[in-house]
Amino acid sequence: MAVDPILPCHRCVACLTGHLNACRSLKLLGIDLNGGYGQYVAVPQSQLYRLPDNVPMFHVPMVEMYGLGHHILQRGRVQPGETVVILGAGKLGLSILDVLCHSVTPGLTIVTDLQPFRLQTACQLGTDVAINITQQDPVAQVLELTGGVGADCVIEAVGHYHLAEGQEPPLAQAVHMVRNGGRIVTAGLGEQLTAVHFKTLVIKEGEIIASRVTLGEFPRAIKMMAKELLHPDLLITHQMAMKEITQAFAQVDREEPDTIKIVLDVQSVS
Repeated sequence: MAVDPILPCHRCVACLTGHLNACRSLKLLGIDLNGGYGQYVAVPQSQLYRLPDNVPMFHVPMVEMYGLGHHILQRGRVQPGETVVILGAGKLGLSILDVLCHSVTPGLTIVTDLQPFRLQTACQLGTDVAINITQQDPVAQVLELTGGVGADCVIEAVGHYHLAEGQEPPLAQAVHMVRNGGRIVTAGLGEQLTAVHFKTLVIKEGEIIASRVTLGEFPRAIKMMAKELLHPDLLITHQMAMKEITQAFAQVDREEPDTIKIVLDVQSVS
């Protein structure tokens, strides 16, 4: 079983208008509520999804990540043949890329990051261009690759960012990268404030669209995984025993360059 951790109130204006993921009092299992690493946890039946036999338990943590990928691409209204830029090649950015390359059929995909290992993984997943922001100006590169037009959709999946010298924050970069009339989807949850040149955005009549968690995309993610269209083994870089949970979190916090997604083995509790 895969558990959708989203627990909305079903009473607020957002919920009553179909935006359950934007619920004013939304709770997430394992974040706002205990149970993420418990041996047993009670969840509503509506949040449970049966897995096909060919989807191993080892891949279950990727269901939510791929659900996020589907939701973000839907929010960005990404269409076949479009140019899509993904800023950030962490577990979120690469999950979006995996879904994008194997469901939407983009015309051109561009991924930016500062870690060579993550950019290499992006290439394995199918991106057309991988830009190392420590070596190239991502804005200039995107404009060059699109003949000065810009991207149809730019997805900011960085969150807490580290800037290369002389470069603007990711969301500010997105404003310069996007084409006139294009869309920007921001999905990162960084705490940093970002200055954006809104005059440029207004002149382009571009859109900035926020994306939060998922909204019923688990079944789509599971179907794609069952058909082996996605590549969870490339994104799950480490499998560790449950007793190593402290070490696992420390490894994530250190932002080690060869770490994308760590899966804890629930069979190894002792």
